[in-house]
Amino acid sequence: MKTIFQLSLLLTVMLGAPAHADMFEETEESYYTRQMRSCLYKKERTSVFDLFRATRPVYMDDCCAQSVYAMQKADAKWIHPDKDCPEGKVKARLQCETSKDWCMSVGNGATPSRQNAPKGD
Repeated sequence: MKTIFQLSLLLTVMLGAPAHADMFEETEESYYTRQMRSCLYKKERTSVFDLFRATRPVYMDDCCAQSVYAMQKADAKWIHPDKDCPEGKVKARLQCETSKDWCMSVGNGATPSRQNAPKGD
């Protein structure tokens, strides 16, 4: 009987205990890795030989990837293109078509440019 009580107490504690908030907290590295993954795309099949391949090759969008590097360097977070930045910040993006948008401090003085972003492999 004592064993059944201990087992039921253990189950109650395990099932009733709230999950720790930091257990699923996203780190800075995982945030930018997730942003970088969104820059991957699969090339469309354009020839007859592509039909025989099991998978399509995956490519990295250079403009998107460079904007993620610039965003990380500015220690900023992605913002939807239709949204406005909070007060004291201004929206920034690289001067290329598929760049991501982010907010940076007004007093920062640095403007992102595609030429200053790190080159990808």
